[in-house]
Amino acid sequence: MNSFTAIKNKGNFGRVIRKIRENLFLSQEKFSEKIGVSREWISDIERGKSSPNYLDTLKLIQAAGFKSMDELNRFLDEAIPETPESDD
Repeated sequence: MNSFTAIKNKGNFGRVIRKIRENLFLSQEKFSEKIGVSREWISDIERGKSSPNYLDTLKLIQAAGFKSMDELNRFLDEAIPETPESDD
């Protein structure tokens, strides 16, 4: 499984990015500077108003300092536990 799929499988992408950013103790502005994007773009992602493409997703993950998929998956499992899907 690649990084993009691992995050998308956790549900709300913006919530995951926010958790990652907060785990780094970075403001949206500092995180956006680290990645080379606008603060507004990070804000839009965190609020679910925008979704990054595959390349931008990799930039976000790299900026967060994850060195392997195992490391990313461990963080996701701890930060955002799976919730059972409803049969509705």
